[in-house]
Parts: sequence; structure tokens; C-alpha cells
Amino acid sequence: MRKDEIIMACWGWFHMDTHTISIPDVQNVDGWKWTPKTKSGRNIPISKDFHSFLSTQTFSQGFILHPEAKGRKRYAKTPRKHPRRYRWDFRRPLQDYLESQNVVCNAHAMRHSFASNLLRGGTRIGVVAKMIGDSISTTEKIYANFRPRKGDLDHVF
Repeated sequence: MRKDEIIMACWGWFHMDTHTISIPDVQNVDGWKWTPKTKSGRNIPISKDFHSFLSTQTFSQGFILHPEAKGRKRYAKTPRKHPRRYRWDFRRPLQDYLESQNVVCNAHAMRHSFASNLLRGGTRIGVVAKMIGDSISTTEKIYANFRPRKGDLDHVF
């Protein structure tokens, strides 16, 4: 998921029965109107581990991340007027959590790992591009070296 998708995510996007996250093409919640960068919605599969984690959570209405909670930095007091101003910046809390778990990583690296692992596993580049919300040409420029070439899989087994 893209940064703005994580920040704007609502509980209604998560479909536990189909193991997918459905990112809408337009969303209007609590006065926050939002469209994804690609201007179109898409579905992202949920891994077994993430599904297990989500099963322990209480689903409710509205945003998953709450910028109004005490101690969190809020970027805008009213719905954004600038198209790329974020409701809330999750990077510092995420980084603190990862460091507490002795994980050396950041959100952007996780996004790249997700795409790279899919391509190494043989997922078509068009499918990966749609999942990560990029165009096929952008995805090819960044991840072309991760696609298996003919004969590469023979060396793995």
C-alpha cells in the first residue's frame, strides 16, 4: 500500500472472508475526501500472517489510524486543501515499533520487499504494478531485475 492509502485506510476496506483489502477509487470519511494516486481502486491480497493478526482486532467505523489520539502529530486540523497533505504521519510510530522488535526496516523498504518477493516468485509484473498502485512502466523500471529469467528457477531447485 502507498503511504496515503495507509493513512486513509478504513476498516471497511478489509474483507476477512475473501482475504483482501479493497482500496476504493474515491472515499469521503468525516469530511476527508480522498482518491488514490492512481485514481482507481484495486484489491490487495492479505497474507495468512496478517489475516491472523487482523482476526485479533476489533473492527469499527472510520479510519484505522486516529490522528486525534493523544501524543500523535496531526498535520491538518481540517480536511486537506492540498491534494497530497496527509491526515497523519505514521512513520515515527511505525519506526519506533520496528526498533522495539529489533527489525531494521522502514515502510518504504517493506513496500519494495513486497513487490520484489512477488516478482521473484513469478507473479506477472502487471499484477504487481496493480497491487502496489504503480503503472507497469514504473514497476518495470524499478523491479525489472527481480523478474525471473528463463532458466533462473532451475538454479533454485
